[in-house]
Amino acid sequence: MFGGQGTQYYHMGLELYKMYPVFRSWMERLDSHVSNITGLSVLAHLYDDRKSLATNFENLVYTHPAIFMIQYSLARTLIDEGVEPDLLLGMSLGEYVSAAVANVVEVEAVLENILIQSKLIESSCERGGMITVLSNADVYDTSPQLHMACSLVAINYDGHFVIAGRDTSLSTAESWLNSNRIIHQRLPVSYAFHNAQVEPIKGAYMYHLQTMTYKAPVVPCLSSAAGGVCGNINAYLMWQAIREPMRLSEAVEKLDQKQEYIYLDLSPSGTLAAIVSKIHGQRANSTYYPIITKFNQDALHLRRAIEGCMNGLVL
Repeated sequence: MFGGQGTQYYHMGLELYKMYPVFRSWMERLDSHVSNITGLSVLAHLYDDRKSLATNFENLVYTHPAIFMIQYSLARTLIDEGVEPDLLLGMSLGEYVSAAVANVVEVEAVLENILIQSKLIESSCERGGMITVLSNADVYDTSPQLHMACSLVAINYDGHFVIAGRDTSLSTAESWLNSNRIIHQRLPVSYAFHNAQVEPIKGAYMYHLQTMTYKAPVVPCLSSAAGGVCGNINAYLMWQAIREPMRLSEAVEKLDQKQEYIYLDLSPSGTLAAIVSKIHGQRANSTYYPIITKFNQDALHLRRAIEGCMNGLVL
């Protein structure tokens, strides 16, 4: 499983970078590609000793490629360890990682496209953000302070949804949420993805998406943009991945609920594992492995995930 914007933070994956040669090799290869295009080093910025977990990490020039690089490098590490995916699940920017891992598009071409996307967004889109709300989505529908100010961009499960909007709109929403003592969190994102605020880049960005060559995926891909398995990944789906609301719950529900799965969360925050387990509730006998988290146990989590997969262990 691959996640998107809002999952990033400084020093994410650093332990894996130090301890796993395959992870480090891919990170450096992709960083070199970014540097050749932009003159910037994502690695130097991401692993800057002067930064800490508490430092705000929002600059799209770095966060977009960093989120992609971390997840793709971790996927290649798992494959090198003998853990081959049966299904790839992407959410938002994570769908671009799925496309690369499934060999739909060459990895360097996807990374270059992500850099173009970030540049277009910064030059053409109004700044904004996203908020995760821990409450039933009915609250959004019944509260003008929310639905008149912001867009509902995801209902991850009953009791967890995401809204997006301009900075002023988000401030209005946060004020109302605070006054009603509803737990929420502003994500480290400077733009409102998955709603009309990214429309200004559509023409220019679709042009770039349509210049890429798309092949049939070598691994089936489960898309949050499409809300199910996608046999045909194309420019339009890649645009939907950042423009349309995220339908993660709908996509996961399409899986055979009688089947036992091992879910590997390759997102930088490890939150997808928790979200998917909540979607399933008590209905599925599956196992969920977050790997990269803020608690400096990435290598331990990776070893446990590999052992669980190699043993076919569904707890």
